[in-house]
Order: sequence, then structure tokens, then C-alpha cells
Amino acid sequence: MGIRFRLFLLTLILFLPSACAYEVRDSTWDVSDFPISYWIDPAVATETEEGVGEQVIPELFDLWADLPSSKFDAVYQGMKPGFVASDGECHILWDDLGNDLFSPTAIAYTHAMNGRIHDVDIVFNTNIGWSERTLTTTGLHEIGHLIGLDHSTSRWAMMYATSTAEDLHWDDIEGITHLYPADNLSDLVGVRMLYPLYASSSSTGPMAAEIQNKGFPTAGSVEVTLYVSDTPEFGSTYLGKSEIPIEGPDPVTVTFPRVSFGTSVGPRYLGLSVDTQHQVFESNEENNLLVYELPIVPFEVNGDQDLNGRVDSRDLFQLVLQWQKKTSGIPELYRFDFGSKYWVVEEDLLGLLDRWHHPTLPPP
Repeated sequence: MGIRFRLFLLTLILFLPSACAYEVRDSTWDVSDFPISYWIDPAVATETEEGVGEQVIPELFDLWADLPSSKFDAVYQGMKPGFVASDGECHILWDDLGNDLFSPTAIAYTHAMNGRIHDVDIVFNTNIGWSERTLTTTGLHEIGHLIGLDHSTSRWAMMYATSTAEDLHWDDIEGITHLYPADNLSDLVGVRMLYPLYASSSSTGPMAAEIQNKGFPTAGSVEVTLYVSDTPEFGSTYLGKSEIPIEGPDPVTVTFPRVSFGTSVGPRYLGLSVDTQHQVFESNEENNLLVYELPIVPFEVNGDQDLNGRVDSRDLFQLVLQWQKKTSGIPELYRFDFGSKYWVVEEDLLGLLDRWHHPTLPPP
């Protein structure tokens, strides 16, 4: 599948619904404990391929700790052999956890009291050959347990029980943000998603956005502003504003009319901001702007036809609805009818469904 066709499909899939799937454990860290300290067993040098573990494990902690929406933080303190259970220290260890079909690859042992985590020890099974990839997929997952997350019901999340992902998913990010929200989110209502019903080279269909309470302290209303631009930067020009009542934690949907871009071909950016103080872009709300790129560009069908972006996504909408309704397996291929036939492999479609949830992820 050509990259331009992938980009266009990524644009069209923005109308799919989403829902939180992350789960949290009964115990969490007190934010006063951040940054938590952790040590790595010297066995990492022999138990991981070419000793990559000492480099990879801190990088995995940093993936969780560097998220701007969360207060979680952790600091690597160096090598330290052995450990004592519930000693107030977090250790990364290797031990024999069994070598049969039901043996775990790794376990995060959490020591907590009265709902507060005091330390977590992560033990990797010595019966497994730990490459950089296997260490990444398993380690990132176990650190999620160390943080206080349980298994997610989203098959694409890092915290899914049998995940083989190598990076955090939007659901993982929402989970850690829920547990330890950053200060600049404490008085914000968050933009959860923004999607057009369809998009073409010159316009979108009606658009909807979902606004989710992430800690707005009292019931009231917020100002929602929709922008459109040919660059990711948004100035004073906007398409519309709405006053949205917020009465609790349930998401609120707001709709906007269609947007016309003119006749030129090129990327367009939709921006949606939420203002809790009825001013413009306060410093504590600077991250509360959700931006989606609509790459309206020419693309190829069957490698030899160019429709110059004149494609309506309603056919794709029906296709995805059919995919969602299936209960007895998913066909390997899907047929798109855009004036000619184009077959899309299931794996490609699932990959696109995964990526649209998080606007900062690169295109496939």
C-alpha cells in the first residue's frame, strides 16, 4: 500500500468512536515519593543479549516518566546485587520463574499498605533469551504494573495482557495520566477527540468533538473553539465557538458544521481548544489544544490511477461499520470502491485504526 494512500486512509478513519480501556490497581504511589529510585541486578550483563539491559531498562522507565501529562518520575541508581522483599527499594532482577508452558516471562511484585505502594520488584525469567526487543515489550509492560496500572482491555495497549507492542499507546497514556495527573491538567477539561464525518480535497463533513472532564473542579461551562489552518500553528482566526456545560465526569459531545478549504490541494489542520477561564490560551492551558492533520493529497489506486484527492470517505465509513459488527472472525481482505477496486490487507487496516487515536504518532 502506497504511503499516500495510507495517509489518506488515516485521515478518513478519524470518525471512529473511542473509549477508555485501561484498568488501575488497588494501590498507587503517593506523588511525594516521586521520583522513585530503582536498581538493576548485575546479572543484566549476562542475562540480556550483549548486555543491552542496562541501557534499555532506563530508557523504558523514561518513556513512562517523560509524559508531560503525568507527574510520575523515576531515577536509575545503578547496579545492586540481591534484594530484600518489601525493603522500600525497587529492584530489577533475573531469576528462574519456571520453564513450562504456563511459566511467566516476568512478574512485578508490588508491596503496598493501605492502598499506598512502598516498593515494586520486577523479576525477569532466566529461562528466556532476552533480546532488546523482548526486553522492551515485556519491560515496558511490567513497569506499567510498577506504576499502578492493571491489564487493559484494549488489544493495542501496551498494558494488554498479551501485548507485543514496543511503545506506549494512547490508552496507556490516559491510564498513567488518570493515576498521576500533571499540575497543568488539574483545572482543565480535556479534548478527547475531534473527527470529521468525511473529508475531500475541498471540505469536510460535519464535525464532532468529545470533551472529557480531567479534573474541572466545579460544574459550569467551558468555551470550545474550532480552528482550521494550512499550518499546525493557530492564530486568532477561528471557525466557531461554543459554550459547553460541564456537569460531571461523563464526556460531552459538541458538533460543528462542515469546513470548506477552497480548491487547492495540500494538508489542512483542524484544531480544537478548550478554555476553562473564558480567555485565550492561558499558560496553564497551553497543552489543551488537540490538532489533527488532514492530508488531502493525491494518492494512487491500484498503482496506476490518480484521483487527485476526490474521494468521499462514506464508503470507508460503511466498511468499518461492517468490520465492527462481525462476530465470527475478520476477513483477510477488504474491498474499497472508489471508482475502481482496491484491496486492503486486514493488518494495514488494524494498524490505521490503532494510530488514529493518538495525533502525535507518525503516519504508518
